[in-house]
Amino acid sequence: MYAVELFLNEQSDLYVRSIWDELSHEHIDSSLKDIKEICPHIALSVYEDIDIVDFTEEFLVFKANFKPINTCFDILGVFPVTGTCFLKPTVTEELLNIHSKFHEQFRAFNEKSNSYYLPGHWNPHCTLAIGLSAEELKGVFNFSLDRFKPLRITLNDVGLVKIDFKDGKCVSSIRIG
Repeated sequence: MYAVELFLNEQSDLYVRSIWDELSHEHIDSSLKDIKEICPHIALSVYEDIDIVDFTEEFLVFKANFKPINTCFDILGVFPVTGTCFLKPTVTEELLNIHSKFHEQFRAFNEKSNSYYLPGHWNPHCTLAIGLSAEELKGVFNFSLDRFKPLRITLNDVGLVKIDFKDGKCVSSIRIG
């Protein structure tokens, strides 16, 4: 599996990692902390299976034209179906534009994209915990709510990531481009 992800500036990255660390330290959840090389991010798209050589060529062109995007994390939310707790950015025109431009440039790959990431269905977010039961999700949400503070962020880089699973659980998220 592959993903194209927008990465956070250092201060925002540290803020998200501090929540991951606290969730793990308090034995509430370590779903993100346990993933090798994962970085806090907002995914533009996730692909089950693509021709990575062709994709990478096109990705390098997209990356060369990327310009940082300013927004803020001002919402704490959940996706109950996937047991995910997340921070949601303010959806700015620039954020919608980069998403739209990405999917237009990569339209040949859109049929391989997870439908949740396609235009009209995308809910940009930065995951705090994933794969939780309803009770675990409530615990993570309440813990995160107590620590939540709105935060101005800059999405300062875009990367191509290879995601590996073992026994149905994500074990690595390694940047390859």
